[in-house]
Amino acid sequence: VYMKLKHLFLLVILSITMTANAYDCERYEGQFMGEFKSLEFDAHGNCNLKLKILHYQHHILCPLDVVDVERNGIFYTEEFCRDYQFDFIMSGYLVRQANSQRIIFDY
Repeated sequence: VYMKLKHLFLLVILSITMTANAYDCERYEGQFMGEFKSLEFDAHGNCNLKLKILHYQHHILCPLDVVDVERNGIFYTEEFCRDYQFDFIMSGYLVRQANSQRIIFDY
């Protein structure tokens, strides 16, 4: 009985993995907790928030890679950058549209 359950479990995991790889993602997501490192502004006044990731869990079907988050940072508009008081520890959901390199904070 144990071996049958083990094989069933492996088949379920294989099925999920194959489904995840075949899924056509419009957006990639991850949930994070991170420590504020720096804020970089572009020529248009928009900013990019850099984080030290403390905890990260990517979406099972459409994963946003934590390496992309650490390398690219989180994009914010000029208005948000100017008005927001960045906490030292932040958490929430991050999203990157399939046709974009910008990672945004999704409330």
